[in-house]
Amino acid sequence: MVTAVHNNSRNSTTGFAPNKLLIGWEPPLVVQQWSGSKNLTAEEYLSGIRRNRLMAIHTLNKVTYRTEVPMSNWRIGQQVWLEGKNLPLPYRMVKLAPRHHGLFKITKIISLVAVQLELPAQWSIHPVFHTSLITLYTETPSHGPNFT
Repeated sequence: MVTAVHNNSRNSTTGFAPNKLLIGWEPPLVVQQWSGSKNLTAEEYLSGIRRNRLMAIHTLNKVTYRTEVPMSNWRIGQQVWLEGKNLPLPYRMVKLAPRHHGLFKITKIISLVAVQLELPAQWSIHPVFHTSLITLYTETPSHGPNFT
């Protein structure tokens, strides 16, 4: 049922429901939704499907080949927390190890999704991390200053 509802719902990018593009109409989900049939010739029906598909392809290509590059949310010099789930650090019990490590300073923005951090010298790991693994540090009055 979820698949049927999804395939009948309009896509925000293309403006068409997937069923409208693939089979040319949106099958009714309940009996009361059926509005009757339109008496179209087969050629008109197929040309409508082709027109809708071409419009959807054009819209998807336009969205794909945008030239604007989104700005990165990260800046050099910001302090961040590093998520510790994949770090090969020497903890006896993984579930007792800290979930986040830090504070670390961003030294270089590699791309929109990768940053280089200033890690301690004793850590012998590569200093480039995906941005999903870092969290911006913000000092709040309720927690006070950070401790080392």
